[in-house]
Amino acid sequence: MLFQLPRECRVFTVLQPAVQWGWHEILLNRISFSLELLVWMKTKDAQRKIPQNKPKQFVPEFMANQVEKSEMNKGVEVHTTDELQSILDRPRV
Repeated sequence: MLFQLPRECRVFTVLQPAVQWGWHEILLNRISFSLELLVWMKTKDAQRKIPQNKPKQFVPEFMANQVEKSEMNKGVEVHTTDELQSILDRPRV
């Protein structure tokens, strides 16, 4: 009987909150963030040397734990384009 219940039912949402988000919701979330980012890129805040007020993507609670646990960005260095150009202009050995 449990397998015949719809994905959005209360039983599944209590057991696994992630089932509240199907492909439609995930894609709509990404589309809305992409549009917000595109609009922000045309503002004066985005054109500054150090961009400010960048929009943040909405991340549901059940996904936030997975994002925090990821070690994808550890040890990544951030450089401006001028710094990268100076690094690339160095003589190679």
